[in-house]
Amino acid sequence: DAGMLPSVLGRRHGRFGTPWVAIFVQVIMISFFVSFDFSSILVVDNCFSVSGTLLELAAFLKLRASRPDLPRPYRIPVRSLTGLVVLLAFPAATGMLVLLSCFATGGWLPLLNVVMLMC
Repeated sequence: DAGMLPSVLGRRHGRFGTPWVAIFVQVIMISFFVSFDFSSILVVDNCFSVSGTLLELAAFLKLRASRPDLPRPYRIPVRSLTGLVVLLAFPAATGMLVLLSCFATGGWLPLLNVVMLMC
């Protein structure tokens, strides 16, 4: 209902008030995942988790650069670009290491799974 997803997923059932299209899409996705072995599911999960975290770090940097005077509930006391690089180097490097190791250990199947899920 926040408008972040296609409106078709928010269609409500007339009698029960549940988002039946979204539930149906979830059932299809879960049925799709049942065909994978557990390690492939973990690779896909790790890939999306790390991608989300790296996207958050990129958004942090962009917002810090484009809107430095925006009121925030907490402000990280880093004043220079060098400080930001030092602050974010470890989480970014760890995230990239996890992302790359997922594909290095799993072969091409996990990569194919992630690409198919992103489409």
